[in-house]
Amino acid sequence: PLIIKFALGLIMLALGFLILAAGARLVSDDTQVWPTWLIITYLVHTLGELCLSPVGLSTVSKLSPKRLVGQMMGIWFLASSLGNLIAGLVAGHISAEPQEKEPVAIIESADQGERLASTDAAQIAQNNVIEKQNLKDLLD
Repeated sequence: PLIIKFALGLIMLALGFLILAAGARLVSDDTQVWPTWLIITYLVHTLGELCLSPVGLSTVSKLSPKRLVGQMMGIWFLASSLGNLIAGLVAGHISAEPQEKEPVAIIESADQGERLASTDAAQIAQNNVIEKQNLKDLLD
């Protein structure tokens, strides 16, 4: 089912950030962290994305009006690119030193932002389904 794949993708993405946090806790002034932490994170994030992206595109194509499917898929990818842009802008204004001690606080604030964005996206999708149903009722 779609909801399980979507949840699995989000869980894997969260797990990837937890792996990064675990690796960050091993950092001290005189040691380096093995690159294996980053490789494992990339692997887990990639697997999460492989669960998440097809489900999102499938949902977009099912919920969108037939004449707007291509445009809505473009907006799906635009949302990802805007998220990456915002992440880059925020990262450019953050100093690395305070976060060395508390990587979990960063993950929690990112999680709150993602929850807010996903709640808005769910509301938009729900409104679209309701609007679609109302149009269908009017035409019948």
